[in-house]
Amino acid sequence: MNRTVSQFPVPSNERRGIAYHGGGIYSRHNGRAGRTYYFIRYTLANGKRKQEKAGTRKKDAEALLNIRKSSIVRGTYRDPAEAKARKMLFRDLVDKFLSEYRGKRCSTYYEQRLRGLRPEHPAPVLAALGGHTVAQLEGDPTLFDKFRDARSEAVSASTVRKELTALGTVFRWAMKQRPRLAEMNPLDGVDRPTVPHPDARPLSLADWTALLAAAEPWLRPILRMAAATGARLKEVVGLTWEGVDLKDGVLYISADNKTGRPRALPLGVHARAILGDVQGSRFTKGPVFVDGDGVPYTSERQRNRVSQRTSAAAAAVGLTGVSFKSARTMVGSALASMGESELLIGRLLGHASTSVTGRHYVGTRVADLRATVAVLDRWLSGSGVEKDKGERVLISAHAQDNSLR
Repeated sequence: MNRTVSQFPVPSNERRGIAYHGGGIYSRHNGRAGRTYYFIRYTLANGKRKQEKAGTRKKDAEALLNIRKSSIVRGTYRDPAEAKARKMLFRDLVDKFLSEYRGKRCSTYYEQRLRGLRPEHPAPVLAALGGHTVAQLEGDPTLFDKFRDARSEAVSASTVRKELTALGTVFRWAMKQRPRLAEMNPLDGVDRPTVPHPDARPLSLADWTALLAAAEPWLRPILRMAAATGARLKEVVGLTWEGVDLKDGVLYISADNKTGRPRALPLGVHARAILGDVQGSRFTKGPVFVDGDGVPYTSERQRNRVSQRTSAAAAAVGLTGVSFKSARTMVGSALASMGESELLIGRLLGHASTSVTGRHYVGTRVADLRATVAVLDRWLSGSGVEKDKGERVLISAHAQDNSLR
């Protein structure tokens, strides 16, 4: 049977306008644009293959391929995509970070710390920092020293430290992207301001009662709910009547929180009483906590107002270093002192990990350490014991006396 040439299938590469020229060069014809584009392929020292667009002329492709191969042999090769990324303005990198960084979850922490890098921010040093390229900031870490010094004159040491930490997080994230958006973290060598440790003593029930008495009437139900549930500020003001199940005694917290996970909490006696007081004078649909005009406290401005008025009420009764978050710390510490496990405390507080519960919320009271100090006293007096290869060996007073000299 005779067949014409057109009856045989045309190779797929030919249909796509691809032609191979050997030596790691191929071309692709774009019929719509009426042009032929050349590409090069080469292998890095680690065995990874790379492909790169090389223009519209074969001789340009050959020249670029020779440059890439030579740089690989000399050990000076740099990924062209990464080099291009380092020309990005830092404020653009921050915007990319805020939209893609998984660690931010539903928290506005990084948004609050980094939004000042946008041009419209009133602080000129922040605007100037965001206007540099990534490469410029990597090459001159003193820019961050100047940033730190300028910010220290306007805000607290704690705020400056948090901002520097957030900036460092951006660079660490950028270094992990492919292609890499940054070669190094210039914040590694920048000194952070020293922040004094807050009072280690958690709020007592008497402290909390005094704070509530000093708080404004509209603020008290919000504070009481925080203590009754251990919920965060955003979670408390975000409660809705649709999420309250009085019949089954369950309070549903939405996923719009720091961890991005919804959770259900059992309604205790105090939480029920608070809801009953609010329900008797307010609406029964929408947000649980609203002002006299029916406006919820969910906006950032309103949440800041709640936090500021809480600190003011605490200061009025002589409590320093107290914020709305102190209610959560008080709840965690109180439950731990009564023998509740860190696992259950962490679940109540909505922590993603129990390590957070133990490190930041479950305080160790003096009374909890008395037994430990008693053991130390016995050791120092010569009547204590220590473990040695599984055996309990009495420590002689003479040996201890020599060790203490």
